[in-house]
Amino acid sequence: MTHPSETKAAWRPDLFVMVDATGSEWEDQGMLFAGRVGVLTEISDVHRGPVVGKEGSGIFDPACLRWHVLSAETPIETVDRRMSIATVNDYDGVYADVKDGQAPFGQVEWFDAENRSTRERDLAGRVAIPPSFRRVTDSEDGRYAIAQTLRELEISEAEGTEDDGKLPEGVQIVTEATGPATNQGPRVTITGTGGAVNFFGSAAVAAAQRAAALGGSIADIAAAASAGARGVAPPEITRERDPDDGLPPGPDADADGPAIQPADKPAGYVHNGARIGLTGSFFSPALALGAWFAGKEGTPIGPLVARHDGQFGMPNDSGGATPPDGDADDADDADDGGGGGHVGRILFDSRDAALLTEGEGKFVKGWMFRDSSRANMDTELGFESCQWRPVIRVDSKLPPGGDPPPKKGTWMDLRDPDDPLSP
Repeated sequence: MTHPSETKAAWRPDLFVMVDATGSEWEDQGMLFAGRVGVLTEISDVHRGPVVGKEGSGIFDPACLRWHVLSAETPIETVDRRMSIATVNDYDGVYADVKDGQAPFGQVEWFDAENRSTRERDLAGRVAIPPSFRRVTDSEDGRYAIAQTLRELEISEAEGTEDDGKLPEGVQIVTEATGPATNQGPRVTITGTGGAVNFFGSAAVAAAQRAAALGGSIADIAAAASAGARGVAPPEITRERDPDDGLPPGPDADADGPAIQPADKPAGYVHNGARIGLTGSFFSPALALGAWFAGKEGTPIGPLVARHDGQFGMPNDSGGATPPDGDADDADDADDGGGGGHVGRILFDSRDAALLTEGEGKFVKGWMFRDSSRANMDTELGFESCQWRPVIRVDSKLPPGGDPPPKKGTWMDLRDPDDPLSP
């Protein structure tokens, strides 16, 4: 007896032919010789039995099938060939609502049949397709990989981002010597109605640059340059510079509410059973400054950057998940139907700290405090009750004044241990 697997190519009544590959491509219908599949759609008027009507006859979608030739032999020494089911992710396919006639017989469908993605459904009438959460992309190994989708959301610049280093009118800072003479060395020139005043030396230049970077006025910069030239601590910066003089912009309050609008092709959902969060509200591959390598099709592959306005939250003081009193006017309570607590981004400023001196004082522990006055500033996301900013306690008078402490003394003064936040 001849085993069916050894039969030569011929008409094989023992096989259920699921794909007709006589065409130019696997997914063509070829000469329509593939085995037909059907749905019983009506009852015959003749013999009262179920029959497959015209609308109930078709083929198994070849895109959902794979034909593999394994590098092994079967027990009867024939080549091991197998058919398997494939999950289709038609990420670049048509993305539209289902059209009339595309889903007969009352099956639940929400998407255009031209999108060939494998449907995922529940029994509550919901149907989804995989491109909303994952897609096939090129990978670093010259093949392809599955990547989680992420929708890039609008992002605001942090305070100070637009500072282009413009100095107030009447201020000139020369960082390198222009000649051998003393008055040609690094210097700060302040010009006013009474003429020009110069402060010479790298210390004066560094102090003036710090004052300018912090938004100091022309008087602040002059005072800082003078202090730097004399080797003393600079005075406090007033930051009362006219905006036209290049003052770094202040915080951008979100007066009009969040800038994020609904998208027609959602991506990057995270669901906890009650709410959905968008991964793009915390991460942004587009912000990466470079890539380590590229995928098969040239897609850059690099760091996944966290947004500066990605939100951090903690429960409210009562520890509950909802506002303790339900008062929507309470700044600490959520007013969007979400849980209670404190939510906001970390307060970042894009100005360059390299312009500040590190100092040689003692290390002081700090805390991350919530600042309710900064809620919804420098962010497109909105829904903040605060922003988080570092707070440290400096007990000494800055700059130090009065008589110096004893040889083994300290400038520090003690606070009330029962009230550590006392002034």
